[in-house]
Amino acid sequence: MEMLQLISTEKDQLNVLLYQASRSENFRKSRRNSRLIFGTIMLLLSILFAVFERKMGIIFFTLSTIAFIFFPVYLGWYYKRNFTKLIKSDDYRAQTGSQYNITFEQQSVLVQSPIGETRYLCDNFDYISETGDSFYIRLKTGALLIFPKNQIIDIRELKNYFKTICSTYGINFIDDNRWHWR
Repeated sequence: MEMLQLISTEKDQLNVLLYQASRSENFRKSRRNSRLIFGTIMLLLSILFAVFERKMGIIFFTLSTIAFIFFPVYLGWYYKRNFTKLIKSDDYRAQTGSQYNITFEQQSVLVQSPIGETRYLCDNFDYISETGDSFYIRLKTGALLIFPKNQIIDIRELKNYFKTICSTYGINFIDDNRWHWR
Protein backbone atom coordinates (compact mmCIF):
# COMPACT_ATOMS: atom_id res chain seq x y z
CA MET A 1 0.00 0.00 0.00
CA GLU A 2 1.72 3.11 -1.20
CA MET A 3 -0.85 5.76 -2.07
CA LEU A 4 -4.59 6.47 -1.99
CA GLN A 5 -6.77 9.17 -3.48
CA LEU A 6 -9.86 9.95 -1.41
CA ILE A 7 -12.63 12.49 -1.88
CA SER A 8 -14.33 13.94 1.19
CA THR A 9 -18.12 13.49 1.21
CA GLU A 10 -20.85 14.72 3.56
CA LYS A 11 -21.63 11.13 4.52
CA ASP A 12 -18.02 10.50 5.53
CA GLN A 13 -17.91 13.71 7.55
CA LEU A 14 -21.16 12.79 9.30
CA ASN A 15 -19.89 9.28 10.05
CA VAL A 16 -16.67 10.60 11.58
CA LEU A 17 -18.58 12.99 13.85
CA LEU A 18 -21.02 10.27 14.92
CA TYR A 19 -18.23 7.74 15.50
CA GLN A 20 -16.16 10.22 17.47
CA ALA A 21 -19.17 11.13 19.61
CA SER A 22 -20.06 7.50 20.27
CA ARG A 23 -16.51 6.78 21.46
CA SER A 24 -16.42 9.83 23.76
CA GLU A 25 -16.97 9.07 27.45
CA ASN A 26 -18.24 12.61 28.08
CA PHE A 27 -20.80 12.26 25.30
CA ARG A 28 -22.02 8.91 26.69
CA LYS A 29 -22.34 10.44 30.17
CA SER A 30 -24.29 13.36 28.75
CA ARG A 31 -26.73 11.03 26.98
CA ARG A 32 -27.16 8.90 30.11
CA ASN A 33 -27.70 11.97 32.30
CA SER A 34 -30.26 13.39 29.86
CA ARG A 35 -32.19 10.14 30.01
CA LEU A 36 -32.08 10.02 33.81
CA ILE A 37 -33.20 13.63 34.15
CA PHE A 38 -36.03 13.04 31.68
CA GLY A 39 -37.11 9.88 33.55
CA THR A 40 -36.99 11.60 36.93
CA ILE A 41 -39.09 14.54 35.74
CA MET A 42 -41.65 12.21 34.19
CA LEU A 43 -41.81 10.10 37.38
CA LEU A 44 -42.32 13.17 39.56
CA LEU A 45 -45.06 14.45 37.28
CA SER A 46 -46.71 11.01 37.34
CA ILE A 47 -46.71 11.03 41.15
CA LEU A 48 -48.10 14.56 41.16
CA PHE A 49 -50.91 13.57 38.79
CA ALA A 50 -51.60 10.40 40.83
CA VAL A 51 -52.00 12.43 44.03
CA PHE A 52 -54.70 14.63 42.52
CA GLU A 53 -56.33 12.19 40.12
CA ARG A 54 -55.32 8.53 40.26
CA LYS A 55 -56.54 7.53 36.79
CA MET A 56 -54.73 10.45 35.14
CA GLY A 57 -51.56 9.57 37.10
CA ILE A 58 -51.64 5.96 35.86
CA ILE A 59 -52.15 7.07 32.26
CA PHE A 60 -49.35 9.63 32.53
CA PHE A 61 -47.03 7.05 34.15
CA THR A 62 -47.72 4.56 31.34
CA LEU A 63 -47.04 7.17 28.66
CA SER A 64 -43.93 8.31 30.53
CA THR A 65 -42.60 4.75 30.68
CA ILE A 66 -43.07 4.35 26.93
CA ALA A 67 -41.38 7.72 26.32
CA PHE A 68 -38.50 6.74 28.65
CA ILE A 69 -37.95 3.52 26.69
CA PHE A 70 -37.86 5.36 23.35
CA PHE A 71 -35.90 8.39 24.60
CA PRO A 72 -32.51 6.97 23.43
CA VAL A 73 -33.93 6.62 19.91
CA TYR A 74 -35.01 10.25 20.01
CA LEU A 75 -31.59 11.36 21.29
CA GLY A 76 -29.87 9.43 18.49
CA TRP A 77 -32.07 11.14 15.92
CA TYR A 78 -31.57 14.53 17.61
CA TYR A 79 -27.76 14.35 17.62
CA LYS A 80 -27.61 13.00 14.08
CA ARG A 81 -29.80 15.90 12.90
CA ASN A 82 -27.56 18.42 14.69
CA PHE A 83 -24.38 16.90 13.27
CA THR A 84 -25.96 16.97 9.80
CA LYS A 85 -26.67 20.69 10.22
CA LEU A 86 -23.08 21.21 11.36
CA ILE A 87 -21.73 19.49 8.25
CA LYS A 88 -23.80 21.76 6.04
CA SER A 89 -22.21 24.82 7.67
CA ASP A 90 -19.59 26.82 5.76
CA ASP A 91 -16.64 25.30 7.65
CA TYR A 92 -17.47 21.75 6.62
CA ARG A 93 -18.99 22.58 3.24
CA ALA A 94 -15.59 23.87 2.09
CA GLN A 95 -14.11 20.40 2.73
CA THR A 96 -16.82 18.48 0.89
CA GLY A 97 -15.61 17.29 -2.49
CA SER A 98 -11.96 17.97 -1.70
CA GLN A 99 -9.49 15.39 -2.95
CA TYR A 100 -6.86 14.04 -0.60
CA ASN A 101 -3.75 12.18 -1.72
CA ILE A 102 -2.51 9.91 1.04
CA THR A 103 0.93 8.33 1.00
CA PHE A 104 1.63 5.52 3.46
CA GLU A 105 5.19 5.30 4.71
CA GLN A 106 6.85 3.08 7.32
CA GLN A 107 6.89 5.73 10.05
CA SER A 108 4.20 8.16 8.92
CA VAL A 109 1.15 8.92 6.82
CA LEU A 110 1.41 11.91 4.48
CA VAL A 111 -1.88 13.65 3.62
CA GLN A 112 -1.88 16.15 0.75
CA SER A 113 -4.93 18.34 0.27
CA PRO A 114 -5.73 21.43 -1.81
CA ILE A 115 -4.63 23.66 1.08
CA GLY A 116 -1.37 21.92 1.99
CA GLU A 117 0.20 18.74 3.25
CA THR A 118 0.55 17.20 6.68
CA ARG A 119 2.72 14.32 7.84
CA TYR A 120 1.30 12.29 10.73
CA LEU A 121 3.93 10.26 12.57
CA CYS A 122 2.77 6.80 13.64
CA ASP A 123 4.03 7.59 17.16
CA ASN A 124 1.17 10.10 17.41
CA PHE A 125 -1.57 7.55 16.70
CA ASP A 126 -3.80 6.79 19.69
CA TYR A 127 -5.66 3.91 18.05
CA ILE A 128 -6.78 2.62 14.67
CA SER A 129 -10.31 1.31 14.32
CA GLU A 130 -12.31 -0.39 11.62
CA THR A 131 -16.06 -0.03 11.19
CA GLY A 132 -18.27 -1.47 8.49
CA ASP A 133 -17.85 1.70 6.40
CA SER A 134 -14.42 3.11 7.23
CA PHE A 135 -11.06 2.92 8.91
CA TYR A 136 -10.28 5.62 11.47
CA ILE A 137 -6.96 6.70 12.88
CA ARG A 138 -7.35 8.64 16.10
CA LEU A 139 -4.45 10.95 16.79
CA LYS A 140 -3.28 11.72 20.30
CA THR A 141 -4.52 15.28 19.73
CA GLY A 142 -8.08 13.93 19.44
CA ALA A 143 -8.52 14.38 15.69
CA LEU A 144 -9.61 11.49 13.47
CA LEU A 145 -8.34 10.58 10.03
CA ILE A 146 -10.96 8.77 7.98
CA PHE A 147 -10.45 6.22 5.22
CA PRO A 148 -13.83 5.30 3.67
CA LYS A 149 -13.87 1.69 2.49
CA ASN A 150 -16.01 2.48 -0.55
CA GLN A 151 -13.09 4.51 -1.98
CA ILE A 152 -10.39 1.93 -1.24
CA ILE A 153 -9.52 -0.59 -3.93
CA ASP A 154 -7.67 -3.15 -1.79
CA ILE A 155 -9.19 -3.05 1.69
CA ARG A 156 -7.28 -6.12 2.86
CA GLU A 157 -3.93 -4.55 1.98
CA LEU A 158 -4.78 -1.35 3.88
CA LYS A 159 -5.98 -3.36 6.88
CA ASN A 160 -2.72 -5.33 6.89
CA TYR A 161 -0.75 -2.07 6.73
CA PHE A 162 -2.70 -0.71 9.71
CA LYS A 163 -2.21 -3.93 11.69
CA THR A 164 1.52 -3.81 10.97
CA ILE A 165 1.64 -0.20 12.21
CA CYS A 166 -0.30 -1.24 15.33
CA SER A 167 2.04 -4.11 16.17
CA THR A 168 5.17 -2.06 15.43
CA TYR A 169 4.16 0.94 17.54
CA GLY A 170 2.04 -0.76 20.21
CA ILE A 171 -1.16 0.91 19.03
CA ASN A 172 -4.60 -0.62 19.66
CA PHE A 173 -6.47 -1.91 16.62
CA ILE A 174 -10.18 -1.78 17.40
CA ASP A 175 -12.53 -3.99 15.40
CA ASP A 176 -15.82 -2.05 15.40
CA ASN A 177 -17.33 -3.71 12.32
CA ARG A 178 -20.69 -3.92 14.06
CA TRP A 179 -20.70 -0.23 14.98
CA HIS A 180 -23.66 1.83 13.91
CA TRP A 181 -25.06 5.06 15.25
CA ARG A 182 -27.74 4.64 17.90
